[in-house]
Amino acid sequence: MFSRPASPLATRFRPLIWLGVCFIAISFVTRLILLLMTGSGVPANPLYWLYAFGVGLGYDLITFIYFAWPMVLLLWLVPTRRGRMSGWKHWSLYALTVVLLCAICLGALRLSFDASWKTAWPAVIPFLFVLPLTAFTYTSRVGQWVLYIFCLLLLFGLLFVGASELTFWNEFSTRFNFIAVDYLVYTREVIGNIEESYPIARWITMLAVAAIIIFVATRRRLRTRDDTSRFGQRSIVVVVWLGLTVVSAMAVNSETKNRLQNVYVNSLAGNGIYEFFAAFRNSKLNFHRFYRTLPDSEAYAIVRKMLQTPDATFVSNDPHDLTRIIRNAGPEKHLNVVLISVESLSGKYLAAFGDKKDLTPNLNKLADQSLFFEHMYANGTRTVRGLEALSLSVPPTPGDSLIKQKHNEGLFSLADIFNQRGYVSEFVYGGYGYFDNMNYFFGHNGYKDIDRRDIPTGATIHSENVWGVADEDLFTLAMQQMDTIHGENKPFFLHIMTTSNHRPYSWPKDRVDLPQGSRDGAVKYTDWAIGDFIKRMRAKPYFKDTVFVITADHCASSAGRTRIPVNQ
Repeated sequence: MFSRPASPLATRFRPLIWLGVCFIAISFVTRLILLLMTGSGVPANPLYWLYAFGVGLGYDLITFIYFAWPMVLLLWLVPTRRGRMSGWKHWSLYALTVVLLCAICLGALRLSFDASWKTAWPAVIPFLFVLPLTAFTYTSRVGQWVLYIFCLLLLFGLLFVGASELTFWNEFSTRFNFIAVDYLVYTREVIGNIEESYPIARWITMLAVAAIIIFVATRRRLRTRDDTSRFGQRSIVVVVWLGLTVVSAMAVNSETKNRLQNVYVNSLAGNGIYEFFAAFRNSKLNFHRFYRTLPDSEAYAIVRKMLQTPDATFVSNDPHDLTRIIRNAGPEKHLNVVLISVESLSGKYLAAFGDKKDLTPNLNKLADQSLFFEHMYANGTRTVRGLEALSLSVPPTPGDSLIKQKHNEGLFSLADIFNQRGYVSEFVYGGYGYFDNMNYFFGHNGYKDIDRRDIPTGATIHSENVWGVADEDLFTLAMQQMDTIHGENKPFFLHIMTTSNHRPYSWPKDRVDLPQGSRDGAVKYTDWAIGDFIKRMRAKPYFKDTVFVITADHCASSAGRTRIPVNQ
């Protein structure tokens, strides 16, 4: 019996099948490890497992359609053999065509969306990728090595994404989301945080070795076998692939999988690469499209009713005017105010909420000596959400925080209220405040922005990491600002944002009896720094005239089985 020879298209596109098998296998293993990491978050229910891996396979296949486009383009465009035109002439004509298409694409983006080069340049990347593809033939030695190297890079990329998902899930208990998108903007902090938190060089080496081993074991599937396929034949595959891309984009989105009450299962059913680009696309939301709204008149009526209190009177009968006069029994006191928003300070770390580890002895003591609010909830899951709530008194906004949005200048802020009464208002941060647009936002909304740049050269820095100086050094900087303002006979309002309770969880030696790199240790050090700060402040002449407000920016974790786990 003679075996039937494979068709030219089947032999040409064998590497696409190899890539698909690798993609599905790595996605399956990643999902399995994430399931194990979730632990009791996903009950031992076969229906949950079937949903996570069944729906997950569908998302993996859809994601592969997008991910495989570079491979599809390579297998489509690289010529099988040289035609009648010489190599350099053929490539020159092809290169001219690519350049013209690129120019037309950029022009269309300019005309349709008024896109500048700053925003449109990523559109050039596909054209740069396909530019050299006709400079060699598919069956040549050069063509074989180009295919090998390209496949090895794709394989390493898949393994790297899988490992990244594991660390992201360990931190946020979810697939890639808008946080991962935001991290691309601030590469210094993000890369520095990764380098300080994980043995990144060792991990990359291990991933590279794993990629090489898998590649060597499967490279026979990549051997060049195509002497007869024609460009027109290959174009049929590309047209079909384009059709699959369009159909999948129209029929499925990130929300399609979210059918269960258990958020962990919904997240496991997704694909990290797909979720990343979905988050990128949805980072700017149309409020009226995604949120239920009320007519303005009805909304104002509800708010005015909620704002009616015995000590307040509206200044007018205009239903759209919320301005009120607040009556107080005594004279207005111009006390200094120090607002400390503590990075990731969850209620679970306080004894009042059941902590048995004694991680926050200073805060526990202060709680007994202060007004202690027991029914406060976080405004969101990130620092910028806490900062916008504390500075502007707004609930969570769709899309980006107001701190990061354009045209966020001149908003009515807490600093404005203090400034109207002769205060000096400052936002004090131990890192570089360009991160998350903090300096710009606070500097244009009533605050003077103070950050790492304002620490004098030669000042004692006990410890610092990529996020900024240790909390005790941050408090020293804040005290210097208070001394200066007090010396000018002015009251002050300082909003201090701490960072030590953030991965990589590092602090000065011999401050607490827990190991570096642990969240519990970082919590205990932050508590120590606050206690040390209050102790040092007691020696200041203005201490008795100062009110200290201590709160969290958000909780240490906001993950749970439900979309909004209120207990977190």
